[in-house]
Amino acid sequence: MSGCALRVAVLRRVAQCVVDLVLDPLPYGGVNGTLEALDMGVPVVTLCGRRHGERSAYSILANLGVLDTVAHDSSEYVAVAARLADDRAFRAQVRAAIRAGLARSPLTDMDAHTRNLERAYLTALERRYPAALVRSA
Repeated sequence: MSGCALRVAVLRRVAQCVVDLVLDPLPYGGVNGTLEALDMGVPVVTLCGRRHGERSAYSILANLGVLDTVAHDSSEYVAVAARLADDRAFRAQVRAAIRAGLARSPLTDMDAHTRNLERAYLTALERRYPAALVRSA
C-alpha cells in the first residue's frame, strides 16, 4: 500500500471511530471539508440558505441523495445534529446512504470527469487555435 493510500485508509478508520458528525459552518458552508467528511462516511449537517455560498453542502448532499441531514432553519439544524449524536441507528442509516450515494455519484466518476475535461480542453483549443488541431499528412 502506498503512503497516500495508507493515509487515506487510516483517516477513514479514524473518522469511523472518532467523528460521529460534522457541522457545516454558518453562514457560508464548506466545500472541501464537506467532501472530505463525506468521503470518510461522516454525516454532514448543513443549514440550507438562499445564496450560493450558503448552499454548497446542500448541493453536494442533494447530489448524493442524502437529504436527512439538511436543515431549513436553525432549530432543525440543532435537532438533526442532536439526533445524529444520540441515535446510532439513524447515524448508521445516514452513513450507508452516503456510501451508496458516493458509489453512484458523478462527483466520484473520475473517468467521466476526465473525458469531460479533455473535451473542454479540445473545445477551447479549437476555438482559440483551430490550426493546432489540424493533422499534417
